[in-house]
Amino acid sequence: MYNNNNNNNNNNNNNNNSNNNNNNNNKKKYVNSITINAIGSKFNGASFTYTELISDFNKYSKENNLNIKINLELYTEGNSTHLQSDYEGTLDYILSKKPPKYDIIFYDNIWSRRYSSYLINLKNVLPEEHIKLYESGVASQTCIVDNKWVGLPVTVDFDILYSNEKLLKKYNKTIPKTWDELINIGHEIYEEEKKLNNTDLVIYNGLFADTEVGTTSLTEFIYSFRENLNSKMPYITSTETIRALEMIKKIKTDLNIESEFKKDEMFTIDKLFSEKFIFLKFWYINSIPYISLLYSPLPGGKEGISGSSIGGFNIGINQYSTKINESIVALEYLTSKDIQKKYFAEKNMYSPIPSLYDESLCEKVNCNLFKDIQLIARPTNYSDDYKDYSQKFRKNVYKYLYGNETAINVLRMIEDLTKIYYLELKIEDTLVGLIIFLSCLVIIFIMLLSLLFPFIKKFKLYFNYLSLKSWFITITGCTMILCTSFVNFGLMTVYKCHLKLILSSIGLTLSLAPTLYKLIIQIPLNNKYSKWCKNIKYQFIIFLVMIDIIINSLVFTSHYEVIENKYEKIYQTCKLNKIFGEISLDLLLIYKLILTITMIFLSFIEWNIKSIKYNVQISSFCNYINILSLMLIIIFDRIKIENYILFNIIQCFIYTLISVSNYISLYGFRIIWRIIDKNKSEENQIIKNIINKFSSTSDSSNQKKCSSSTEYNGKISNVKNKILIMHFMTLSENDESTGTVSVEESNNTTILSCK
Repeated sequence: MYNNNNNNNNNNNNNNNSNNNNNNNNKKKYVNSITINAIGSKFNGASFTYTELISDFNKYSKENNLNIKINLELYTEGNSTHLQSDYEGTLDYILSKKPPKYDIIFYDNIWSRRYSSYLINLKNVLPEEHIKLYESGVASQTCIVDNKWVGLPVTVDFDILYSNEKLLKKYNKTIPKTWDELINIGHEIYEEEKKLNNTDLVIYNGLFADTEVGTTSLTEFIYSFRENLNSKMPYITSTETIRALEMIKKIKTDLNIESEFKKDEMFTIDKLFSEKFIFLKFWYINSIPYISLLYSPLPGGKEGISGSSIGGFNIGINQYSTKINESIVALEYLTSKDIQKKYFAEKNMYSPIPSLYDESLCEKVNCNLFKDIQLIARPTNYSDDYKDYSQKFRKNVYKYLYGNETAINVLRMIEDLTKIYYLELKIEDTLVGLIIFLSCLVIIFIMLLSLLFPFIKKFKLYFNYLSLKSWFITITGCTMILCTSFVNFGLMTVYKCHLKLILSSIGLTLSLAPTLYKLIIQIPLNNKYSKWCKNIKYQFIIFLVMIDIIINSLVFTSHYEVIENKYEKIYQTCKLNKIFGEISLDLLLIYKLILTITMIFLSFIEWNIKSIKYNVQISSFCNYINILSLMLIIIFDRIKIENYILFNIIQCFIYTLISVSNYISLYGFRIIWRIIDKNKSEENQIIKNIINKFSSTSDSSNQKKCSSSTEYNGKISNVKNKILIMHFMTLSENDESTGTVSVEESNNTTILSCK
């Protein structure tokens, strides 16, 4: 017996040792587990929920040997060492720091866009089935930024209408389903209660205070005036939005509750718990004991239509975390269907997973309110700085609600906070877009139609200066420059930025290249450049265009950035975001200046050659306009223009000036001159005038005529003298000696002769 007892005791001791070893192993495993850090706010109303969820996960992790532990830090003013006093500002500071201190982030869902650049795309890391749990719920409004799932909802808040059950029963009234019903029922009950000296009664609070709750109230009220259940949020200047604002003002005026409208949430809480109200709008509270309340969705513009702004908090993962895999495991558990059911749905709180509300759950909780509520997110995606937008949004509305502005005026002010203005054919805002479009279209049509004139017998001799192909190239270049104005229509894109540069740069080169070629081969002195260019006309033009293409390719490597100029009316402009791109753009401008200055120089030395005198002198006009236009482009690129209409007018004017001046001075003046000469009586006289003024024999410099011998005293000692001699040189059409001019120097005498 003794031995048996000893054996039993030994066995028990062994078992105890084994259990202790297991416990020690478990403790050891837990001690050596990976700790991921989470942060939330103690002041956002969800801190108790965070604590419960984290505790649940840590227990689950321990039981399943996940070796992951979450350490939750709740932000308070006391433990913050940052200059920012608000949680959102602190998160900005924390998330920008590397290496990251926190892996999991709890944040208010209105800041999804604000933090989107710091958070990973959960759709890429979570199972597809997990994302689908949330796709049909509020997550589609509060968790997606630019097609990126930056978080999942943990808690969801929303506004409801609290009705005083005692008063409604006392006067045999029902819960109002429209705003008109609320006015009528509220007014009737208040008047009856006033007779009983119950004057400390609030008919309706509104919550149109100058805080974020005011934006919440305005958003849901406007949403309640949409056309039908499937309609989206009414556009800010729509008829529905105007009707919504008019109804808010009607409620304020008819019930004489302006002071109540301006009160904050603390006023509402006081009236709610003291039961001194008829109707109140406030966030949903799942249980308020000892108070006779009726819960219902907020009224709407028509029965069956309602609106309630979404509040609550999301959970996301810091993309700079070194423990992303462990954070994904934790987040998947914290947002699982079982957890949502356990901590929210079964506690009569709203869950962001719609599939939870099946028959089995609805037997335990009242699902009707959750199914009837019509949720809408606040306009958080309208601006990168939602806080600033929200303040301006409600301040503008309050100019109508509490002031003398009209509804449409304040709504247009709100529209201007985010609307990007650009040229368009609609005439609602301005006629400028339509005028510019039609003007450019008419000018292009005239330019293209004028290509027929060289084929008309009476005009043919006026266009002998260049070949038909050269004229076609010139007109193509002019129309390309003008087409740059069309790019300003509609929203600006990176593609459009590059297209504007390509059209203007290549267009200018094409418009000038044929004339530049002609000027080079007409140089009166014998030179190798004229001879070289003479036989490579089209290769020469292609070469000039290739320079444009190469420089534009350099600009492509830097990429344009479309920036928003946030003045009274926002408009977009293009900006190169790299120094290399700006250098490439400067190269392009220098290249255009070189082309233009070269043409001016060649026009100067050929200025008095009789056979081409008028061609050279009139065509040189465009060179000065081009230089002026390039200077204007440089100047206005550095000036901040606040008015989008003025900005587009200036841009279109400059490109039109370049296009039209090049067209008229290179091509169009020939048509005008022929029309002026149409009253000449004798055809021979006309032909003679044409020969004297415009003719230049084809593209060959061999057909020029010059004086047989001209002598200049003094030796040509420098280039300047040679240029001046060529400038004042006149080549007579009556001289029978043909050829180019050669310069011979001997005995301090310079002889210019034709060969």
